[in-house]
Amino acid sequence: MAMLDQRVQTNLSQAEAPALPQAGGPALPQAGGAMLPQAGGPALPQAEAPMLEVSPSAAGEFDRMRARRRRPDAVLRVRVVPESGCGDFRYAMGIEPGPRDGDMTIEAHGVTVIVDAESADLLRGSRLDYSDSLMDGGFKVLNPRARSMCGCGQSFSLTGRAITSEHAGGGLGTR
Repeated sequence: MAMLDQRVQTNLSQAEAPALPQAGGPALPQAGGAMLPQAGGPALPQAEAPMLEVSPSAAGEFDRMRARRRRPDAVLRVRVVPESGCGDFRYAMGIEPGPRDGDMTIEAHGVTVIVDAESADLLRGSRLDYSDSLMDGGFKVLNPRARSMCGCGQSFSLTGRAITSEHAGGGLGTR
């Protein structure tokens, strides 16, 4: 067993891998990006969550939309509109020719998604997904920071206050 350990260490040294931390050294990364301090050493800052993860299904649907509109170079804008919708915030999306100054760009699964600087913090850690379900289908932003959401999935609150849907009485209607 000692021979195996020596070969692994030799291979790491030959590849110029960073030295492993010793007791009393810096913090070690843990699952989820958290940093735990080693005994006697300072904790490093926690890794930031990605701003927005784009699922393969969301990227695929946006790619199909670009093709139908004959706009192969278009980008998808995702933003948060404050004091809008049923909650404190509302998600908005649009197809644009390209990013604007100050936009953050996410490349995923062959498409480009852009987010303005004002929306970035509210979207941090979120996932953009798409479902073709007949009920409740379409693009959805799954935001772990949202404490409450409207049933439509477009409006949310960070405070957890109850959200009253502005869509009451909507739907298919009656004859």
